[in-house]
Amino acid sequence: MNWKDFIDNNMLLRNMTGDLFGRAEYSNAPGAFTPYFQYRIGPKRNDYFLYFPKEPFLIRYYNEFFNKLSGLLGADIYKYIEFHWERYENKPDFLRFLRYELSDRLKKKLSSTYKQKYQTAMEWTLEKQTTWQADQQKLLRNEVENSVQEIISHQNGATSISTESVARQISEKVQDYLDKITFAAEEKLATAFLKLPSGDIELNNRNHEEKLIQFFLLLREVKAPLHIGKTEQLFKRFADIDIASILHLHFDSYWDKKVPTLQKNIGQLNSQIKPNDPRIKKLADAMREFFY
Repeated sequence: MNWKDFIDNNMLLRNMTGDLFGRAEYSNAPGAFTPYFQYRIGPKRNDYFLYFPKEPFLIRYYNEFFNKLSGLLGADIYKYIEFHWERYENKPDFLRFLRYELSDRLKKKLSSTYKQKYQTAMEWTLEKQTTWQADQQKLLRNEVENSVQEIISHQNGATSISTESVARQISEKVQDYLDKITFAAEEKLATAFLKLPSGDIELNNRNHEEKLIQFFLLLREVKAPLHIGKTEQLFKRFADIDIASILHLHFDSYWDKKVPTLQKNIGQLNSQIKPNDPRIKKLADAMREFFY
């Protein structure tokens, strides 16, 4: 066992070296990455391929793509990304990777030049995602129309027509398309959030994630006490999706969770709140006294 394997397999040493030098959970094995970008082994040339003297490992491969991007100007950045996009088969996967990778890099301390180039690349990503989704929706509509027409034509050619059979077949087809539409809607919502100003609040202890959500839920329920003679609540409108949006946009712990998923988690946590729990009651009373 070499020294690196010895450290990696000793929890104490692994944590100590991680605290001192940082920690990377990525393989150094050559070629162990998803090939989003076209590359070649050999001398560098002035085209849109990535070039390496030997088979690269993951971090070097991805960094080379963004380093090369930073050396391009304006429209050439679009052409560069488009070159790789056209050659990668799974288009949604390509856009998702680029969107999250750029978002993560833009949160780091960058020179104005690098930041400008990454923002241009993000503009391409968001623009391409919008046009891609529009094209997919058009194909989806055509597919629905053709599928329904095919079912009806098939039933018309049968000796007997079962309304229940037609309804079931159409229902199954429509459900498949609804699942696709739901996924596309979540992706579109995530894209919209990327365009909004966001914060970078980080919890000191991730064990407090659920408690933070419950705090927002209790804050939402604050209302004037009876002795004031009012029944008004602190907020006129404050839905689960608003809490989900705040968490997703501004808190590091929730950035990787989709808003619909967060919304579902918030609903589950809301049902778990016990109003008679002494800690819950004390916090609710304190917030009411603070505002009223």
